[in-house]
Amino acid sequence: MTENTKFSHNWASLQQMYDGMLADALFLKDSHSCAALLNPPISLQYLSSTNRKSWAMSLFSPNTGARKSSDPAFTALKTDDEPDTSESVIRSTCHSREIMLLQLTLIKMMLSKMQSQGVAVESKQKYLEIIRILLKEANIDSKLIHLLLISDKQLSYQASKALVFLVRFQLTEEGSLNSPWFAFCSEALSGFPKSSHVAECLWTLTNVIREILKDEGLCKGGGLQKILTSLDKVLEDFYNRIPSSYSEIAQVSAKATNDLSSFLDLLELLVASRTQAPLNLVCQRMLLLNVSCVLGLVTSPIHDLIKKKAIVLLKKCILHKAGEDLIKGKVPSSSHPNLHFDKDRLVFAGVVLQFVATGWLNHFSLSEKASHYGGRQVKPEVGICCSPAQVTLRALSLVLLKALEVKITDSASEAEARVHLESIMHPLLAFLKSHVGSSHASEHPCAWLSTLFIEQDDDMLEAAKTLLTVHLKFERMAHIIKFVNSWFWWENIWMPANCSWSDYEDRNGYIFPKPHQLLVTIPYAFGMLALRFFVERCIAAPLANLMGIKSVKRVRPQKNPTLETFFRKCTKKPSQLEIRGLAKKCNWTVHLVEKWFRRRRNLEIPTLHKKFQEACWRFIFYLTSCIAGIVFLYDKPWLYDLWQVWANYPYHSLLASQYWYYVLQMSFYSSLLLTLGFDTKRKDFKAHVIHHFAALALMFCSWCSNHVRIGTLVMLIHDSADFWLEAAKMFNYARWEKTCSFFFIVFSIAFFITRMIFFPFWILRSTLIYPIYYTQTFVLAYIVYNVPLLILQGLHLYWGYLVFKILKKFIFIKHVKDERSDEEEEDSFSDVEEECTKNGSKNGLSYPLLNNNNH
Repeated sequence: MTENTKFSHNWASLQQMYDGMLADALFLKDSHSCAALLNPPISLQYLSSTNRKSWAMSLFSPNTGARKSSDPAFTALKTDDEPDTSESVIRSTCHSREIMLLQLTLIKMMLSKMQSQGVAVESKQKYLEIIRILLKEANIDSKLIHLLLISDKQLSYQASKALVFLVRFQLTEEGSLNSPWFAFCSEALSGFPKSSHVAECLWTLTNVIREILKDEGLCKGGGLQKILTSLDKVLEDFYNRIPSSYSEIAQVSAKATNDLSSFLDLLELLVASRTQAPLNLVCQRMLLLNVSCVLGLVTSPIHDLIKKKAIVLLKKCILHKAGEDLIKGKVPSSSHPNLHFDKDRLVFAGVVLQFVATGWLNHFSLSEKASHYGGRQVKPEVGICCSPAQVTLRALSLVLLKALEVKITDSASEAEARVHLESIMHPLLAFLKSHVGSSHASEHPCAWLSTLFIEQDDDMLEAAKTLLTVHLKFERMAHIIKFVNSWFWWENIWMPANCSWSDYEDRNGYIFPKPHQLLVTIPYAFGMLALRFFVERCIAAPLANLMGIKSVKRVRPQKNPTLETFFRKCTKKPSQLEIRGLAKKCNWTVHLVEKWFRRRRNLEIPTLHKKFQEACWRFIFYLTSCIAGIVFLYDKPWLYDLWQVWANYPYHSLLASQYWYYVLQMSFYSSLLLTLGFDTKRKDFKAHVIHHFAALALMFCSWCSNHVRIGTLVMLIHDSADFWLEAAKMFNYARWEKTCSFFFIVFSIAFFITRMIFFPFWILRSTLIYPIYYTQTFVLAYIVYNVPLLILQGLHLYWGYLVFKILKKFIFIKHVKDERSDEEEEDSFSDVEEECTKNGSKNGLSYPLLNNNNH
C-alpha cells in the first residue's frame, strides 16, 4: 500500500468516525479498531525521558525535510516501497500532521461527549471503551504530553486541549490523577527557571482547574483538592522563586514573558478556587499572604503586558472578583464564606501599604507608548487625549485605595487611621500627577481620581465606594471620640449644680486647675525613674555596704527541663510525694531535688541588697514629700478646720504649692506603676497595684473637680506614716534589730493614728457628710471622688491587720518579721555531697532513694 493510499484510507475512516460522532451514531468498527485509528503514529521508544527533548524539538519542525530517513519516529509513518526523497518526506509529514490533527480533534470530542447529558448511553459506553484502550495499550496520555511540547503550535494546542479533557475524564470517572501528566507538571515547575516547558505545563494546569471549577459536582467531589494538595508545595516554591528569577536580568525573553503570563492566569484561578473549594492551602492563599513577590515582579524589567496583567490581578483579588474572565459561563460567588479571607486580605493590605511607604511607586514604570489597536501612531487630525496605560493606572490606584480601606477599617484609633491615609494618598496623588498629565494641576486633589476613573464605570463606582467608606470611618471615629469626650467631661460628673467648665476659667486673680496640666506628670514620671536610679546606685548601694549588707550572688540550680517545667506549670513547693516522683523521673536523689527547688525559689526572691535599695528610695521620697506637705499646709486654715474645705466651693484658687505637690505625688506613683515588673513582689502585691491606681484616680478626680484642698490632706496623712515603715525595713535588712523595732513601733503608732483614726473620722467624714450641707452635688460627682477614698480605706484595714499580726509576734516573741516578704531558704546539702550524688546518679546508683524512704 502506497503512502497516499494509506493516508486516504485512514483519513476516510477518521472522517467517518467524525460524522458518526456529530450524528450521535454508533461506530461500525469495534473498539480496538477505533482505538487503532485514533492512536497517533509515534514510536514508543521516543516516549522515554531520555529522548523527550530531542524528539519534541525535531518532530514537525520547519526543517523536517532535512531529517534522515533512519529516524524511527519518522520511519513509523512511511512505507518501505516509497523512495526516500525530500519531496516524499515532506508529503509524508504533511499527511501525518493532518491525520494527527483529526485524531486529536476526535479524542477531544469523544472525551467531551462522555461528559454531556444529551448523548446516548450506548455511545458513551463505546467512547469509554475506546478511551480506556488508548490509555492502557497506546499510552495516549504520554503521547499527548509529547505532542504538547513540539514546535508546531496547532498540534501543540490540540494536544493540550485533548490532554485537559483526558485529565478531567479520569478525575470524573476514576477519581484519580493522571500520573504522566502529574509527573510532567511537577518536573516542569520544580525545574523553574531552567525548565523549558513551564508555559505548556501552566497552560494545561490552568485549563484543568478551569474545567473543574465550571463543574460544581467535580469541584465538590474532591477533584480540585486532589490536584492542589499534590502540587501545593511545588506551586509555593515556584511562586517564591519568581522575583529572584527576573530581578537581575536586563531584559526578559519572550519565553519568560509567556511563562509569566501563563502563571498569572493560574494564580487568578487559584485565588478564585477559594470560593468553590475553601481548602485553605498555601497555593490558594499565597498571593494574598505573600503579595511582595508580585509587587517586586512589576518593578523588574518585564514586559508591560505582564505588569498590566499583574496589577489587574491584584485588583481582582482584593475586590474578590478573581476568575470572572477565565471561568466563562460560571462567575464565582461574590460572598466569601472562607473565614481566612478577611485575615489574608488584611495581610495583603499591610504589605501593600508598607511597599508604598518605602517608595515602591517611584520604581514602578510604564511605557509612554499608548496602545492604538496594533498601530504605531494616531493621525494628527484625531484628537485623542489619553495618557498611557490608563487601565494599569486605574487598577493600581484601585488596589491602593482598597488596601487603604481595609487598613483603615481595621484601625483601632483615629490617629492610626490617619497615618495609613497619609502613607497612601500622598504618594498616590504624586504618582498620578506625574502620569495622568498637568491639565488639572490647579484643581482639587480628588480631581486626579475622577479624571482617572471617569472612563470606566465599574472602577469609578468601586473607587467612589471605597473613598466614601474611608470618609464614613473617619466620621464615625470622630463622632465616637466626640461623644466619649463630651460624656467624660460632662459637668454633672465633676461639678456641683449650676456650674460649668466656663466657671473654671482664670479671671479676677483666680487660677483654677486644668485637666491638661496633669500631662506634665508623664515626663516627670520618667524623671523620677532617672532620679531613683541615681539614688539606688550612688546613695543606697554605698549605704548598704556601710551597714554590712553584702550583695550576694545567688547560686543557680543545675539545668533540668523536667523540674523547670514542673516548677513553672505545677507548683513551686512540691509535696514530699511529688519530690519522690520527680527524683525517680530524673534519676536524682530526693535531697538533690529538694535542693534544686530551694535554689530555684531563691532566684525569684530579691536579695537583701536590692530590697535595701528600694526601701531607701521610698524612704527618701516619703520623708521629702511629708516635709513638703507640712511646709505647704502648716499655715492653711483647712488643715485645722475641715469645714474650710468646702467654704466657697468650687471657687478655690489654685496655689503654686498645691500644683507642685500634686505633680510630685502623681509622678512618683506613675513611676511605681512603670516599675511593677521589676520591683520586689510581696504577698500583698495585688493590694499595692490597687493602691497605686486608686491613689492616681483620687488625685486626678480631685484635681479635675477642684477638690485640691482635700487631696493635699489625704497625701499628707499617707506620707506621715510611710517613711517610718521604710526606715524600719532598712534596719531590718541590715540586721539592726533594736533600731528596726523602734522604727516599727513608731510606724505602728503613726499608722493607726493617721489611717485608722484621722482618715476615716476626719477625711471621709468631710467628703461623705459635709457636702450635704455645703453644696448641691450631683450623685455622679459625689461618687467620683468618694469611691477611691473608700478603696484606700479598705486597703488600710487590710494592712492594719498585717501590722497587728507583726506587733503580736513582737510583743510575745520579741521578733519583728515582715509577714508580706518571702525569706531566702538555706541549702542543707553540702556541695561535696551534691557532687557525690550527681556522680552516683550518673553511675546508676539508686540506693540513696531507698534510704530516704523514712523522710
